[in-house]
Amino acid sequence: MKSFIMIVLILTATTSIAQEKLALQVIEYDKAAAVYFNGGADLIAVSRDAINPTYYRLIYAPVGFGFDAPPAKPVQLLPLVMFNDGSLLWLFTFHAPRIEEEKVACSAKFTQYTQDKDGKFIPINRYSKIPKSSHKDMPNKALMSCMIVDNFSLEKR
Repeated sequence: MKSFIMIVLILTATTSIAQEKLALQVIEYDKAAAVYFNGGADLIAVSRDAINPTYYRLIYAPVGFGFDAPPAKPVQLLPLVMFNDGSLLWLFTFHAPRIEEEKVACSAKFTQYTQDKDGKFIPINRYSKIPKSSHKDMPNKALMSCMIVDNFSLEKR
Protein backbone atom coordinates (compact mmCIF):
# COMPACT_ATOMS: atom_id res chain seq x y z
CA MET A 1 0.00 0.00 0.00
CA LYS A 2 1.32 3.36 -0.96
CA SER A 3 1.42 6.13 1.55
CA PHE A 4 0.69 9.59 0.45
CA ILE A 5 2.07 12.60 2.19
CA MET A 6 -0.05 15.61 1.73
CA ILE A 7 1.58 18.96 2.10
CA VAL A 8 -0.82 21.76 2.68
CA LEU A 9 0.28 25.21 1.86
CA ILE A 10 -1.66 27.91 3.50
CA LEU A 11 -1.52 31.04 1.53
CA THR A 12 -2.57 34.17 3.24
CA ALA A 13 -3.87 36.94 1.15
CA THR A 14 -2.21 40.16 2.07
CA THR A 15 -4.60 43.01 2.35
CA SER A 16 -3.32 46.39 1.47
CA ILE A 17 -3.20 48.53 4.55
CA ALA A 18 -1.89 51.57 2.75
CA GLN A 19 -3.47 54.83 3.71
CA GLU A 20 -3.35 58.16 1.98
CA LYS A 21 -3.54 61.56 3.60
CA LEU A 22 -4.59 64.42 1.38
CA ALA A 23 -5.88 67.95 1.71
CA LEU A 24 -9.22 68.03 -0.09
CA GLN A 25 -12.09 70.43 -0.59
CA VAL A 26 -15.53 68.90 0.03
CA ILE A 27 -17.81 70.02 -2.79
CA GLU A 28 -20.92 67.79 -2.59
CA TYR A 29 -22.55 65.40 -0.14
CA ASP A 30 -25.35 62.85 -0.19
CA LYS A 31 -28.28 64.23 1.80
CA ALA A 32 -29.47 60.81 2.98
CA ALA A 33 -26.12 59.16 3.74
CA ALA A 34 -26.31 59.90 7.47
CA VAL A 35 -29.28 57.53 7.61
CA TYR A 36 -27.84 54.55 5.75
CA PHE A 37 -24.28 55.03 7.05
CA ASN A 38 -25.44 55.48 10.67
CA GLY A 39 -24.24 59.03 11.25
CA GLY A 40 -21.71 58.91 8.43
CA ALA A 41 -21.46 60.63 5.11
CA ASP A 42 -20.99 60.11 1.39
CA LEU A 43 -18.86 63.02 0.17
CA ILE A 44 -17.45 64.22 -3.11
CA ALA A 45 -14.10 65.95 -2.62
CA VAL A 46 -11.48 67.41 -4.92
CA SER A 47 -7.79 68.16 -4.68
CA ARG A 48 -6.80 71.79 -4.93
CA ASP A 49 -4.66 71.22 -8.02
CA ALA A 50 -6.01 73.86 -10.40
CA ILE A 51 -4.49 72.27 -13.50
CA ASN A 52 -5.33 68.60 -12.93
CA PRO A 53 -7.77 68.20 -10.02
CA THR A 54 -8.45 64.71 -8.69
CA TYR A 55 -11.96 63.87 -7.53
CA TYR A 56 -12.79 61.32 -4.83
CA ARG A 57 -15.92 59.80 -3.44
CA LEU A 58 -15.33 59.44 0.30
CA ILE A 59 -17.43 57.21 2.53
CA TYR A 60 -17.38 57.99 6.25
CA ALA A 61 -18.97 55.48 8.63
CA PRO A 62 -17.85 56.32 12.18
CA VAL A 63 -19.21 53.13 13.78
CA GLY A 64 -18.91 50.76 10.87
CA PHE A 65 -21.42 49.52 8.35
CA GLY A 66 -24.54 47.47 8.73
CA PHE A 67 -27.92 47.66 10.36
CA ASP A 68 -26.52 46.30 13.62
CA ALA A 69 -23.88 49.03 14.06
CA PRO A 70 -24.32 51.05 17.24
CA PRO A 71 -25.49 54.65 16.99
CA ALA A 72 -22.77 57.21 16.35
CA LYS A 73 -21.82 59.47 19.24
CA PRO A 74 -22.04 63.24 18.67
CA VAL A 75 -18.25 63.54 18.74
CA GLN A 76 -18.04 61.04 15.83
CA LEU A 77 -20.29 63.05 13.52
CA LEU A 78 -18.83 65.29 10.84
CA PRO A 79 -18.87 68.98 11.78
CA LEU A 80 -21.65 71.06 10.23
CA VAL A 81 -19.14 73.53 8.81
CA MET A 82 -18.01 70.75 6.44
CA PHE A 83 -21.45 71.01 4.80
CA ASN A 84 -21.70 74.82 4.96
CA ASP A 85 -18.37 76.10 3.65
CA GLY A 86 -16.87 74.49 0.58
CA SER A 87 -13.89 76.84 0.58
CA LEU A 88 -12.30 75.02 3.54
CA LEU A 89 -9.59 72.43 3.12
CA TRP A 90 -9.84 69.20 5.09
CA LEU A 91 -7.11 66.68 5.77
CA PHE A 92 -8.53 63.23 5.11
CA THR A 93 -6.79 59.97 5.89
CA PHE A 94 -8.42 57.21 3.87
CA HIS A 95 -7.93 53.78 2.34
CA ALA A 96 -9.34 51.74 -0.51
CA PRO A 97 -12.22 49.43 0.49
CA ARG A 98 -10.84 46.33 2.23
CA ILE A 99 -13.71 44.36 3.70
CA GLU A 100 -16.98 43.34 2.09
CA GLU A 101 -19.03 46.00 3.90
CA GLU A 102 -16.73 48.74 2.63
CA LYS A 103 -16.86 47.36 -0.91
CA VAL A 104 -20.66 47.25 -0.81
CA ALA A 105 -20.82 50.83 0.50
CA CYS A 106 -18.73 51.99 -2.45
CA SER A 107 -20.65 50.01 -5.05
CA ALA A 108 -24.22 50.42 -3.76
CA LYS A 109 -26.54 52.57 -5.80
CA PHE A 110 -28.95 54.36 -3.51
CA THR A 111 -31.47 55.94 -5.86
CA GLN A 112 -34.03 58.42 -4.61
CA TYR A 113 -37.18 59.25 -6.51
CA THR A 114 -39.78 61.98 -6.72
CA GLN A 115 -43.00 62.20 -8.69
CA ASP A 116 -43.33 64.43 -11.69
CA LYS A 117 -46.52 66.33 -12.57
CA ASP A 118 -47.99 63.19 -14.18
CA GLY A 119 -47.35 61.05 -11.09
CA LYS A 120 -44.50 59.17 -12.74
CA PHE A 121 -41.52 58.38 -10.47
CA ILE A 122 -38.26 59.92 -11.66
CA PRO A 123 -34.81 59.62 -10.09
CA ILE A 124 -33.35 62.70 -8.44
CA ASN A 125 -29.78 63.75 -7.86
CA ARG A 126 -29.04 62.70 -4.31
CA TYR A 127 -25.98 64.94 -3.95
CA SER A 128 -26.17 68.56 -2.82
CA LYS A 129 -23.59 71.16 -3.67
CA ILE A 130 -21.84 72.73 -0.70
CA PRO A 131 -21.98 76.55 -0.56
CA LYS A 132 -18.74 78.35 -1.47
CA SER A 133 -17.38 75.32 -3.31
CA SER A 134 -16.32 75.56 -6.90
CA HIS A 135 -15.73 72.78 -9.35
CA LYS A 136 -15.87 72.46 -13.08
CA ASP A 137 -15.81 69.49 -15.40
CA MET A 138 -16.43 67.03 -12.59
CA PRO A 139 -16.28 63.45 -13.87
CA ASN A 140 -19.14 61.02 -13.52
CA LYS A 141 -19.36 59.97 -9.85
CA ALA A 142 -19.42 56.31 -10.87
CA LEU A 143 -15.91 56.76 -12.32
CA MET A 144 -14.39 58.34 -9.20
CA SER A 145 -12.18 56.42 -6.82
CA CYS A 146 -14.26 55.50 -3.79
CA MET A 147 -12.33 55.55 -0.52
CA ILE A 148 -13.14 54.86 3.12
CA VAL A 149 -12.35 57.70 5.53
CA ASP A 150 -10.27 56.77 8.57
CA ASN A 151 -9.81 60.24 10.00
CA PHE A 152 -10.28 63.90 9.15
CA SER A 153 -9.34 67.33 10.46
CA LEU A 154 -9.57 70.91 9.32
CA GLU A 155 -6.35 71.99 7.62
CA LYS A 156 -4.63 74.81 9.45
CA ARG A 157 -3.78 77.70 7.15
